[in-house]
Amino acid sequence: MQLIVGWIVAIAGASMFWWSTRMLLRANRGRRVPYLSNPAHVPSRSIMLRSIGAGAVVLGAALLAPEIGISVMLLVALAFAPSLLWIPVHNRRAAK
Repeated sequence: MQLIVGWIVAIAGASMFWWSTRMLLRANRGRRVPYLSNPAHVPSRSIMLRSIGAGAVVLGAALLAPEIGISVMLLVALAFAPSLLWIPVHNRRAAK
C-alpha cells in the first residue's frame, strides 16, 4: 500500500510542479525568466502550486525510499528536470 501511495503522491507532486512552471512561463511570455531572481510577473497560484508540488514529490520519495532504495534520487531528479529545462527553451524563444 505504501508503494502505491508513494507513486501517486510523487506523480501528483511532479504534475503540480510542472503546471506551476507552465503558469509562470505563460505569465512571462516574451520576457526572459531569470534563474537566480524573480521574473517580472509571478502568479501567486504558481508559487502555491510549486511549493505543494515540491513537498509532494519529496513526500512521495520518502514513502518510496524503503521499497526502491537509493533509486528514489532518480525519481526526484526526473520530477524536477522538465521544469528546469523549460526555462532555457522559453528564454531562447523570448530572445527572438
